Amino acid sequence: MALDDASLPGSPIPASAPGGSPARVGVIGLGAMGEPMARLLLAAHGALTLHSRSRRPALEDLGAAWAATPRELAEASDVVLVMLPDLPQLTPMLAGPDGLLAAAGERLVIVSSTSSPVDVRDFAARLAEESAGRVRMVDAPVSGGEVGAQQGTLTIMAGGDPDDIALAARVLTPCGTVRRMGPLGAG
Repeated sequence: MALDDASLPGSPIPASAPGGSPARVGVIGLGAMGEPMARLLLAAHGALTLHSRSRRPALEDLGAAWAATPRELAEASDVVLVMLPDLPQLTPMLAGPDGLLAAAGERLVIVSSTSSPVDVRDFAARLAEESAGRVRMVDAPVSGGEVGAQQGTLTIMAGGDPDDIALAARVLTPCGTVRRMGPLGAG
């Protein structure tokens, strides 16, 4: 994959998790951007697990599963898309018995917040350390606004490990075009 192009237009959907099985996808954050992206992901992948401050019955009526805690979402997901404004909103969801890091197993967390490169790298290091390397991260802020989220025409700028970006691109293709910008923090 070229450094500036990870759109992977021929990638299969559903995306593959480690071991080749279909990736189970979860979304945290169902605001103006997260909810329309969740609709597209649900339509493309056929299943989706959700967690947010408030339930979204319309998405559940379409077949999405609701997770009462970040841990429940993580246990049901190989890939977790986080659509929150910034990392401070995600931090409280990590720790404790109901936190994202309490879930067993490996997973990729795609953080689509607009955050500083330094904060992104520090956050990824924290995830790796507190999960004993089970949780990996890609930073993938988006451009295109609410209309782009609704129409699946977002530009998604990804930073991280090339293999993790490839998985993120396969998962996020229904939402727009993923571009690999470089290492973690370059997204």
